[in-house]
Amino acid sequence: MPIKMENNKPTFHYFLVAVTFDGIAHFISEITDKKPEDTLENFLDGSYLSDNLSDNKNMPTEPGIYKCIFRFHSYKVNIPADPDEWDYDFTIEKCENIHLSF
Repeated sequence: MPIKMENNKPTFHYFLVAVTFDGIAHFISEITDKKPEDTLENFLDGSYLSDNLSDNKNMPTEPGIYKCIFRFHSYKVNIPADPDEWDYDFTIEKCENIHLSF
């Protein structure tokens, strides 16, 4: 089932995130068994975490690969001029460094 804005209940999503040596965090991929068109990746504005998050709390900054849990919560804005307007919060709940050895 595709992600829809018209849902008041938060949903949780797992993503792989890479942090480069200069401290920039990027989405790699959503970890899911859903079809690509049904994932949260369709809502993302590019690969930079900082461009997509509602706040930078819990964002990893040390270089590495992370498995992160994100919270997506859409809500009706309730603006009289646009009663059908929805917005969302997209936040990191938890990130765990995946220690890779070469």
